[in-house]
Amino acid sequence: GRLTTPARLASLPIGADVAALVRDLAHSRLTGSLRRAQLQARAAEPLVLVAAGWREKLGHESWPGARPRDAELLAAARRVLGERFADPPTLTGLAAMLGTNKNKLNQLFQARLQVTPRAYSLRLRIERAQVLIAQGRMNLAQVAEAVGYQHQSSFTAAFREATGLSPGRYAQLARQGAVSLH
Repeated sequence: GRLTTPARLASLPIGADVAALVRDLAHSRLTGSLRRAQLQARAAEPLVLVAAGWREKLGHESWPGARPRDAELLAAARRVLGERFADPPTLTGLAAMLGTNKNKLNQLFQARLQVTPRAYSLRLRIERAQVLIAQGRMNLAQVAEAVGYQHQSSFTAAFREATGLSPGRYAQLARQGAVSLH
């Protein structure tokens, strides 16, 4: 049915993605049971989009007891490492970029992520390599280069240590659909 009197529980800013979804649902040409099925199937979408917007707005790095500056610093460090995973800055260089010192940065990574910035950076490289290998568009030498390794042998050793599999074996399993990406 139709809601004749709008109810207001909360006022949240909504982005274009949420507005487009609501508009799409409001102007659907489906009727009856098909309309109900559509609404049930897509009911969670606005919540997911709003939650993603709030997560972005509030900063996904905030955690109980953290100072806002620490959360911002960790988020910025993760952003830089994510953008430059193939050629990550040194810890000292990263700290200088962010206007802090390497000890503070190391402490934040350890406290929140239980890894060092270097280990975090390595994890990003290996995760990206897993995606590239699973896509199957590059050979292993190209994957190694794309994730910042000058030598395929160095890449193979790092990949094996991180995943327990050689890149070649991982590629075989990916072709068989036996590995899942996070």
